[in-house]
Amino acid sequence: MDFDNDVEWGTFYDIAVDDLGIQPSEFWKMSPQEFWRLHDKRVETNNRIANPGHLANNDKESLLQTLKDYRTKNGIH
Repeated sequence: MDFDNDVEWGTFYDIAVDDLGIQPSEFWKMSPQEFWRLHDKRVETNNRIANPGHLANNDKESLLQTLKDYRTKNGIH
């Protein structure tokens, strides 16, 4: 497989420079792992901004378990 010819570099470049604010020269120095780390972090941040006040599933489950434990401990049904 010829990796350089199979990858749409223009798409990754546009995401990095336009969406992530990375300088063009820095994009070409990045490893794929660095790119995806920054990309994933931005997606996570954007999701939090788009859904303010919404808990992540693990946080919701933890909160519900705490409430259940409190009710059990205090005899509340």
